[in-house]
Amino acid sequence: MLNKEQQFASDISELIWSLFDEESENYRYNLENIDATAFFTGLAMTFGIIYNNSADADEDFIGGTHLANRLAFQYLMNNGKEAA
Repeated sequence: MLNKEQQFASDISELIWSLFDEESENYRYNLENIDATAFFTGLAMTFGIIYNNSADADEDFIGGTHLANRLAFQYLMNNGKEAA
């Protein structure tokens, strides 16, 4: 059984992958033509956008990724490496 963080990760991953699924209504990109650096940079930036919009915050890109890293560390400390 997934905990709440794992369920969020699973649901978000599923939605992101739907961007590359030609049969999905969310299809936007051919995975074979994606610049991995641009994609993963955009993915990291997404965390900051979602955080800023939901928390009425004004973190820059580095501040957003720093917060994500702190949350990941906290999660691993509380749940152990096997929970990731």
